[in-house]
Amino acid sequence: MQELLKNTPDLYRVDWRVCSIRSLNLHQKVNQGCDETKEPPTVGFSKPMYLWGPATDIQIKEKISFVKTSTVAHVFVKSRGCLSNGNPQEEQFYKISSFLVDNNNVPKTTDFQIKKLSDIEKELWVSYQVGVTAQERRLGLENISQVDLNASDVCQPLSAWERRNS
Repeated sequence: MQELLKNTPDLYRVDWRVCSIRSLNLHQKVNQGCDETKEPPTVGFSKPMYLWGPATDIQIKEKISFVKTSTVAHVFVKSRGCLSNGNPQEEQFYKISSFLVDNNNVPKTTDFQIKKLSDIEKELWVSYQVGVTAQERRLGLENISQVDLNASDVCQPLSAWERRNS
């Protein structure tokens, strides 16, 4: 595990609080109609995204919803990919989430916070994602490319998203 941690870039967590959400929210009283991350997530909150660093810029791409009063905001962060997808990839923009919002309340980049994790936090998250046992930790692990958390189009590169949505 130590070799894996030494050979991978820093790990970053992306948190957000996006309000004026138009999608169905059964826990609206908990977070006042906002989509907000919390670690660990509790009822009414989303999980943050964990990205291989460096994680820097944020881009928001808007797409008009089938409902004229709503917009789908797709959020991309420049990084080396998502921890949930396994090994670090080439640096580019990767999708972290989408939000159905009122047209006049599209999220801003300031609604998102990027935090570099400490080495201890990185080790905990990589171990958790890989799902290694104590014995496997002692033996070490070559790579984490087998991780698959059914991420659908989350962590899709911006270039692939643009091809599908042009």
